[in-house]
Amino acid sequence: MVARDLSSLDPGRRDRLLRLAAAELAERGLEHASLNRVVTALGMSKSSFYHHVGSRQALVEAVIDAFGTRLVEIIEPPSRQALRADFWGEITALAERLLQAGEQDEVFWQLGRMWHDPATSADGDGLRRWLTDVVDVGREVGAIGRDLPADLQVRMSAAVITSLDAWGVHAPSRDARELLPAQVAALRRLLAPTETA
Repeated sequence: MVARDLSSLDPGRRDRLLRLAAAELAERGLEHASLNRVVTALGMSKSSFYHHVGSRQALVEAVIDAFGTRLVEIIEPPSRQALRADFWGEITALAERLLQAGEQDEVFWQLGRMWHDPATSADGDGLRRWLTDVVDVGREVGAIGRDLPADLQVRMSAAVITSLDAWGVHAPSRDARELLPAQVAALRRLLAPTETA
């Protein structure tokens, strides 16, 4: 379900609504979030809220759509050409940009917490599609081994990245920053070509 008519809200008010909702959903989870707190903090009536948003699930989708789109624009996932030129350098730079986005705007940490809340039903298909492309390039340039099937490498990568991200969005930023190189190194070891004697 898509939010009914958020576009009719003043852009500043719409952004405030989505930020308040992101904070509430990230802190309490979908099942325990209070729309009343969001509506009260915004100074909006319940009837106006439901006119513009429609439902709790529509609000979740509006938050994920608005800030997810911004996040992708900010982190600029590397192209296939860039990955071919410097595979692990590009992956490391992407992880750094993701961390910087959260450090510069708390809403991206909140978005991550929402994404990992099972009740929000976050769709991991986009991540898996992107990883399929990344693994394909990595295998092509020899940065990723060919000893396992590519689809298994995609699943393993998705599981590890999801675990690292779930930890990272709850960790203090300082810890996430200090451990970023080790996290990328762990993923690299997982996918590294098998050394032959």
